[in-house]
Amino acid sequence: MKFLVEHEVKKGEGMIGIMKRAGLDSKDWKVVYQKSYNAHLKKAYGKVGHIRPGDKVMLPVMSRKEMDDLIVKIETMSKDLTSLIAADLATLSKLKSLRRVKRDKWKAYKKIRSDIQPKRESKKIAEEMTKHCIEVDTKSTTGLGQEVKAIVNCATLYGNSKAFVKNLKTLEAEYVVKKLDSAVADAAVDALETSVFARRKLASAAGKMMLKVENVFRKMRYDTYG
Repeated sequence: MKFLVEHEVKKGEGMIGIMKRAGLDSKDWKVVYQKSYNAHLKKAYGKVGHIRPGDKVMLPVMSRKEMDDLIVKIETMSKDLTSLIAADLATLSKLKSLRRVKRDKWKAYKKIRSDIQPKRESKKIAEEMTKHCIEVDTKSTTGLGQEVKAIVNCATLYGNSKAFVKNLKTLEAEYVVKKLDSAVADAAVDALETSVFARRKLASAAGKMMLKVENVFRKMRYDTYG
């Protein structure tokens, strides 16, 4: 990276004026003059600050303050990237936890759902018993004890059957909804995880790059001003 520019000394120019016109801090003129990149001047004159028209003076492309400010900004950006990576790791952890909770709930619901088929068979039996209840009811006028007992049993079974059928329909409806919700949730979590992984990968690469850039500018500052 180019961090020095060459300036040809003109008549009447001195190091302080040259530094000011280049946008550099004039207080650093001795530092700049005595750095290795201007060793040819010290060797030629043996006196700090001595220059003549036609001499080539090497000047930093940025002032000491500009370099310091830039390094601080780079450090801040690096910290922000580190925070972003940490936040993404926390997000991924929460997503994994969400998946685990959803998976456990889904397993529990599937277990309930697995009971539906046997209950379907119970529903058929209940319907058959309902018909039997009606038949028994037509014979209730005989007043026989067995028939009255059968009516009571059938009525009880029939009542439970109606409640069961209602609950069964509700359960089946909920199952369909939950199955769709589960699929949508899986897709949303997958998309979010993909996004977070991609951002984390980018942030990690950017963080490494920022560290390299920071080191480059620190070296540049040292080589330029010490």
